[in-house]
Amino acid sequence: MGSKVKQDRKKMVSVHLRVVALSALVAVVMLALSPGTTALAATDVISFRIGHVEPIGSPMNNSMEEWVKLLKERSNGRLRPSNFPASQAGNFIQLIDASRMGTIEVTAGGLDAEGKLSPVTAALGIGYLINSYEQVDRIFEGPIGKMLAEELKKRTGVYIAAYGEAGFRTIASKKPILKLEDLKGKKIRVPEGPINIRLLQLLGGNATPVAYAEIYISLQTGVVDAADVNIPETFGYKLYEPTGHIILSSHWYQNKPIRVNARWLDGLPADLRKIFIDTAVEVFARQRKANRTATDEYIQKMKALGVKFYEAEDKAAWIKAGVQQQEEYMKEYPEAADLIKQIRALK
Repeated sequence: MGSKVKQDRKKMVSVHLRVVALSALVAVVMLALSPGTTALAATDVISFRIGHVEPIGSPMNNSMEEWVKLLKERSNGRLRPSNFPASQAGNFIQLIDASRMGTIEVTAGGLDAEGKLSPVTAALGIGYLINSYEQVDRIFEGPIGKMLAEELKKRTGVYIAAYGEAGFRTIASKKPILKLEDLKGKKIRVPEGPINIRLLQLLGGNATPVAYAEIYISLQTGVVDAADVNIPETFGYKLYEPTGHIILSSHWYQNKPIRVNARWLDGLPADLRKIFIDTAVEVFARQRKANRTATDEYIQKMKALGVKFYEAEDKAAWIKAGVQQQEEYMKEYPEAADLIKQIRALK
């Protein structure tokens, strides 16, 4: 009996030691794979993923494909990105979180998604704060754009390599929306963020968060009556099919910064890091211009398909709701007040 107990104990110790050894090995492998934990050699080939929700054929995804090609060319094949559009690598919130953790090295998403993590950068998603493309370019190509990139890195561990855009937001609906009163009681799809939800509440709609990949079916089945969307995505995802009516309200401007995990970026050799940033700035400056041209073209294409477009009859009332959100935000986050005032002054 005593001999059997000793044998069992030996077996248990042996199993325990194997488990400990395996756990240690896993820990070493995980550490090696963690972004930014080791400096990469100058000759290393670096594969990484770009994941985002933009539809295939959209100005944003076209620019991602252009960027992938340029990165490979200018790095002589040392940088090998793979592009995963249209939520192939996860939905919007999953991708934002993944870029913070480094499980997806690069994604694209509006600064409004930051919420309480980085209220200064999130302020750019407030209603009617940005009202022209001239204002946009002055923000992103000047000192404000650099400040936002450093602020986001400090707060979330994500760095902004460049600024793309999706453009000004509209509302695609099943029935015409001509004035603010028409929004009352309607279930309006909004992005999954508190700033977007609050703006639609101030506009009088019943804000209903829905992920990009679920917008079409939500409209089709009546989960929502309308959707807060931009024109390129409306065209790319064919959201005009279950709606048929679009009000060009421009109630907020949707930036699409190129987000990169800062630890991963800092771990690149200096020459590759420069190529990464320089090509991103180059490509997405062109993307903003291409997006504006494409937006006009998509509107004309949708009109040809029978989609009806409207301007708000009471635009001043819409803007008033946006200004109210700006004032509320500055009271809740005083640290964002200076930025909001700077952007207002750029009009």
